Amino acid sequence: MSFNATSYNPRITPVHRIDARVKIVLVVAYSIALFFVQTWSGLGLFAIVLALAVAASRLRLLACIRQLIPLLLILSFTLIANSFSFDVSSAAELYGIGAVSSGVFQEMQPVALIGTFGFVPAGFARGCFYVLRIAFLLCASLVLVTTTSTSELSHAIRRFLVPLERFGLPVHDIATTISIALRFIPVTVDEFDAVRMAQASRGADFEGGGLIGKLKMWGTVLIPMFVGLFRRAERLATAMDARCYGMGKTTYLNQRRMDGKSWVILILPLVLFVCVSLFF
Repeated sequence: MSFNATSYNPRITPVHRIDARVKIVLVVAYSIALFFVQTWSGLGLFAIVLALAVAASRLRLLACIRQLIPLLLILSFTLIANSFSFDVSSAAELYGIGAVSSGVFQEMQPVALIGTFGFVPAGFARGCFYVLRIAFLLCASLVLVTTTSTSELSHAIRRFLVPLERFGLPVHDIATTISIALRFIPVTVDEFDAVRMAQASRGADFEGGGLIGKLKMWGTVLIPMFVGLFRRAERLATAMDARCYGMGKTTYLNQRRMDGKSWVILILPLVLFVCVSLFF
């Protein structure tokens, strides 16, 4: 299976050995802190933290870059919207919530291109800042999903939801549902690729024929794909029923506990994220 955003990559690395609960909390805290930092020095510190995590998890850099391709439209729009203005005379400064530093571009004057429409260097710098925020956020999520199996994620989510059992919430069922959903994402990608290649080998043309023709051709892919997924879901339901799922309390063979090392790995980055987001 080709690498995708939900592929667990089993390896022996320091990041793989960290408790899934610690990784989830750190990724959430990292994502929130990213949107509080407003200076390039603070963003640089977050980049160093991310680079260390990527290196420690042995995540391929090209794989990270490849996952940014679906976001190119959003990233390009973000950069262009901040780089150009229809009134360059009033676009040099950005006011309001979410304003970030323009760095060395702050003192550069806007360049008028056509009338009052022109390029704003300070806006371009801010656009790059926003783009890097999104890219860092995605890469941090990749570190989590590639170093944590779906069973570990499910178990961690169940542990987070345990207090809600007092209110009658079916915590185990929710965690199991999330685990199955995560597992079915790469399965769906595989099913789609298999059906598409099968139809292409039969002479299906997905590029020509106009809009109506393309819709009909892709219909020959999507319909068999959904039929195959429903069959997989039916087999899974039968297997779970045969194993008496839901008839008693579920137990786990290996249950991780938060030891002193896990608490240190959790607390130190959290303190760093809070300090950077507050002072940078």
